[in-house]
Amino acid sequence: MQSARISKEYRQFAFYLYTFIQVVLFVIIFSIGLSIDSLQKYWILALIIAVLVVLLNIFIHIKRQKNELYKSFYIIQSLTHKLDLPSSFVKNVMLIMPDGKPAYYVENKIIPGVFIEFLEGKRAYLIKQLTEEQCVDKFKLIYVSQKKYALIEDENRIRYIVHFDNLKAI
Repeated sequence: MQSARISKEYRQFAFYLYTFIQVVLFVIIFSIGLSIDSLQKYWILALIIAVLVVLLNIFIHIKRQKNELYKSFYIIQSLTHKLDLPSSFVKNVMLIMPDGKPAYYVENKIIPGVFIEFLEGKRAYLIKQLTEEQCVDKFKLIYVSQKKYALIEDENRIRYIVHFDNLKAI
């Protein structure tokens, strides 16, 4: 079994290796294309098409990695890493996360909107944090924010917030 940290480093290495292979293939294909007389007139167009193909492959690879992260199950290895999130806050400053989901800026922290359990006027209450008594066999990962906070769901479909470093991949 690998911990979440090791598998994250492995995924990062795999992404860099995949990107390197894509760049090498791009250089080879582009050099072959330039050596053909018919493409020398259109080398800028060939370059643009090749760059778009490589970028498309990289984005597909990133999406595949993200899907693999969210489809796997995790267990709690320990609850040593504590969360410094408030149990409730007043919604003032709203942001949009890079994945397009809303978030709130509270006490120098960014809290994703998916962590909110319910609203009461302008006050938002967060999903409860996982405690030792609530640790069950396995959890499904729902959302990861800033590679620090994780939203997990147990077999009874009850959601908890936990530090991402407390998780261990099965």
